[in-house]
Amino acid sequence: MIYVSTGGFKDMSPTQAIKFLNKNGINKIELSGGKFEENLSHKLKKFKTNHFSIHNYFPIPKKPFVINIASLNNKINQKSMKQLMKGINLANKLNLKYFSFHAGFYLDPRPKNLGKIIEGPKLFPKTKSDKKFYSNIKKLIKFSKKKKIKIFIENNVITKKNLKLFNTNPLMLCSYSDIREIRKKFPPKDLGFLLDIGHLKVSSKTLKKNFYNELKKIVPLTDALHLSENDALVDSNNPLIKRSKLWRILKKKYDFVTIEVYKKNAVILKNQIKLVNEKLY
Repeated sequence: MIYVSTGGFKDMSPTQAIKFLNKNGINKIELSGGKFEENLSHKLKKFKTNHFSIHNYFPIPKKPFVINIASLNNKINQKSMKQLMKGINLANKLNLKYFSFHAGFYLDPRPKNLGKIIEGPKLFPKTKSDKKFYSNIKKLIKFSKKKKIKIFIENNVITKKNLKLFNTNPLMLCSYSDIREIRKKFPPKDLGFLLDIGHLKVSSKTLKKNFYNELKKIVPLTDALHLSENDALVDSNNPLIKRSKLWRILKKKYDFVTIEVYKKNAVILKNQIKLVNEKLY
């Protein structure tokens, strides 16, 4: 299954984004971000010819906040778990298969800092934050199995500026060693791994690791993909290119693949679907 993400439709409500994509012949859609919308479950049930997957901040919270299931702030932690469970519950109501979410942070970023310089907060003690993170994953696995939804965790992206600011990596799940560790703790049947290629490219550059070497080691541990291109400095969600080393390394069977290209251009998105089909299927 190849989905197109609504992540690039931030100025639209989910139903507006779906209608735009449907109008242009795209009906396999990963719901992710956009403007808050009331009565979403009821509205989504009306799109009977669509195949959906749900990702992270969906259903969209009324007031923006940063999901962090590794937070040692009880209020943020509980709010994060409640939000992810809402997503799993919505997937169940819509008879979907998958729900995916991002790994945690060793601090609590503000919404305005996501994807930018993370200002202000101090780092949590790593051991305590890890313990909270793994404990919450176990709860999510139990809840998702009850709802008959397979869940996936996605790798984070660390930039040079944030690494320099904290003199250590304040984000979880950015490299092969991090991913290998979580795979040891949770088998694929309980927790799938969603590899975001754009995140890995930037993180590898930041952490002074060879992107293609990291990729070769991570792909065997990977169950699903988020695909986009960037310059290895900023996670810009650019279109994929035809002549790339990526395709040969990525060739394997996945539960799903999502094109996470932030272009509200139907021709570009349809060409991206065609390219992924040619290269991976």
